[in-house]
Amino acid sequence: MKKKLSKQFDETTWGGNDLEEYWQLRMLLDGIYANIVVYDSDETKGNFTKRLVSLMKTIALRNNVGALEKIYTPALEFEEGFIGGPTKCYGVELIKSKDYTGYYVALGGSLIHYKATVIIGECENGALLGMY
Repeated sequence: MKKKLSKQFDETTWGGNDLEEYWQLRMLLDGIYANIVVYDSDETKGNFTKRLVSLMKTIALRNNVGALEKIYTPALEFEEGFIGGPTKCYGVELIKSKDYTGYYVALGGSLIHYKATVIIGECENGALLGMY
């Protein structure tokens, strides 16, 4: 796993000087190791919804990774009425980040559909991943 991550860093010329990006990648690895990926099967492909946030909160508690505190997502666009990016949804802080879908696939993850976007959920005791 470390070799794959190092190769991905080299390919994207990641300089290692952005601590926040490092932390998000670390959580991505934690989510991959935990093998917890949440998605909203009822929603149209490509939509980040409040229901996905609710599902991630529930799954985090059921899998003993603690309460969901933050979600890192490349697009803060929600179902109608939320475009423009709220900073919280159901008590979970939403933080705009880069798209980590490429890293996820390079590390061996599989997507639910070809246009899926991976989001990272930061919890008290680990991380989990979501897709929309």
